[in-house]
Amino acid sequence: MQSINWGRVILGGLLAGVILNVLELILNLLIYAEGMEAALEVMGVEQPGTAWMVTFVILAFVIGCVISFLYAAMRPRLGAGPFTALAAGDTVWFLAWLWPTLMWIAYFPTAFPLSLMVLALVLSFIEVQIAALAAGWVYKEEPAMA
Repeated sequence: MQSINWGRVILGGLLAGVILNVLELILNLLIYAEGMEAALEVMGVEQPGTAWMVTFVILAFVIGCVISFLYAAMRPRLGAGPFTALAAGDTVWFLAWLWPTLMWIAYFPTAFPLSLMVLALVLSFIEVQIAALAAGWVYKEEPAMA
């Protein structure tokens, strides 16, 4: 059994992180801005500041590395390729987007419009799949030693 190529995990994770950050920026500025601003106002919460933004940028890179690692870990069982990359993306999306969003919907049903939350789930699913495919595309294992 070959060991994980950690250099490629990091490289794939960084690429996935760039994709996640760019798409999150676009989605948050163009699609979610009004709805999120209104929801935060209803909750009496201030808009996130620079520290939060920096934290989320870093976390997107961490999530990218998690996707890349899961792809590398799943490869021996599911095989190399897009199916495995998408499975890694599905896993991360479920844990990092679906589950927390369902909790927000349950805890704050009147703050966040359901239509906004469903849209965010759909678009985040697409976003994570693109990032996962990129991470899988970058990941290669070293040739087996004789």
